[in-house]
Amino acid sequence: MFYGTRLFRGVERKLHAKGYGIHSPFAFAFITGVIYADDTYYAFSDIPSVLEPNALEEVLTVNENNRLSFRVVRFFKPRSVLEIHSGYGVNSLFITAPDSRIHCVSVEESPEKRAVANQLQKEWGRSITTETALS
Repeated sequence: MFYGTRLFRGVERKLHAKGYGIHSPFAFAFITGVIYADDTYYAFSDIPSVLEPNALEEVLTVNENNRLSFRVVRFFKPRSVLEIHSGYGVNSLFITAPDSRIHCVSVEESPEKRAVANQLQKEWGRSITTETALS
């Protein structure tokens, strides 16, 4: 009997982990349609083509966090985004990819990273501003 209860709880936890059992329609849509989505978008192939010609290929890589940022911005549809510690600017490209009207303000203190980010942003052609600090 004890084993059956543990098995049921394990199955229940597994289902809840993917969003099932969540009562809020907003939270369910966010979890299933954004966090656990495995959809492929055009930006997932367009942005790596912008990154390839640059010299810092080992640093300028695309990861799942970049794709998640794209899906979150696509879900909420903001007009402006503040990104703090933007690094080399790869995530800024994903943030502005869902809509050409999105304006992203990126804050990065490192001059080396900011220079690479500015070059990527010029090649990408979207509205991204890089700042050294918040004022």
